[in-house]
Amino acid sequence: MVKYFIIYCLGMTLVLCGCKKSVQQKFVGTWEMVSFDTGAPLYTTFTFYDGDMMIWTKTDLNDSIISDTAYYYIESRLLKNYLKLSKFEESGASPNGKWFIDKIDDKVLQITRVEKPDGTAPYYRFEFTKKQ
Repeated sequence: MVKYFIIYCLGMTLVLCGCKKSVQQKFVGTWEMVSFDTGAPLYTTFTFYDGDMMIWTKTDLNDSIISDTAYYYIESRLLKNYLKLSKFEESGASPNGKWFIDKIDDKVLQITRVEKPDGTAPYYRFEFTKKQ
């Protein structure tokens, strides 16, 4: 009985440790933000690179481009995955903070911010489609 318990524990450890890498690999690539704003739309992309670097690019109606480089980290806790974004320098609505990964697959990414670095109200939700 103890032998089966040890095998079960080792198997679960391998599964949970292996999930972090597979989730991180799903992020690699360029994601286009889906805008629900009926005002002046922005074209926004997040580009995640293998490792921990990412680029956030926004283009407005006047073709002004704002681009910023930052870092990301995937944190796995039990069966929940979080995306941590840091080092954005852009002023205004910076996406720095801890985001719950609601959904990620080959086509769709949905994240909800649950924690901001400055402790203010964190709630924000982004939805993306993967650029092919």
